[in-house]
Amino acid sequence: MGMKKVILAGALGIVALAGTNLSGLEATTASAAIQELNTTVEGKVGEVNTAYFVVESKQLKENVTVYTDFQSNVKVGEYVIINSKGPLFQNAFTTSVTADSVEHLELAPGNYKDFVVGHVSKLYPADADFDDPAVKVDYPTVDGNVNSVIVTLSEGQSFKINDLVKVERGFWTKSIPAQATDGIEKVKSHIDSAKTSDNNDQWIWS
Repeated sequence: MGMKKVILAGALGIVALAGTNLSGLEATTASAAIQELNTTVEGKVGEVNTAYFVVESKQLKENVTVYTDFQSNVKVGEYVIINSKGPLFQNAFTTSVTADSVEHLELAPGNYKDFVVGHVSKLYPADADFDDPAVKVDYPTVDGNVNSVIVTLSEGQSFKINDLVKVERGFWTKSIPAQATDGIEKVKSHIDSAKTSDNNDQWIWS
């Protein structure tokens, strides 16, 4: 409850700022500040406690403490995506966020034996260079670097930037970046949120 009040106070503070006629403060600046309240944190769960859990975020290069107002059975080592309508809070000791939803993914980004898992970083429409649409997928290597593969989509698949996908190893070209055709799918996941928790708590009468 305390965290909710802090977030509400922060949001109201920004809204109040947007409505204040301060010298040098433009409306576009205030609007941008409000839009930035939406937060996404992605990474492996490193610690689980009764009141919170900790996500190891490589993008932010720090651990983020996550609070929820709903049941989310996270486990140490699993890969999750946290979505919040509030900002990250930072103090001298921790960085934290209150989650509106927790997405549990079956696979983490990486270089596996028969496939790779990574994020879609670029979309290529069908044109003179590509007979079919294609996507560029960036995935981490064992030594911590990032490799890419361009996957041609000949079966009508559709992906968005930042989608986490699985690409099967097959007849990849030896070019840089490598190129492949199909054998790609979004990593399977399920989402916990206040709405799904409420639905799970409903009584079913027979």
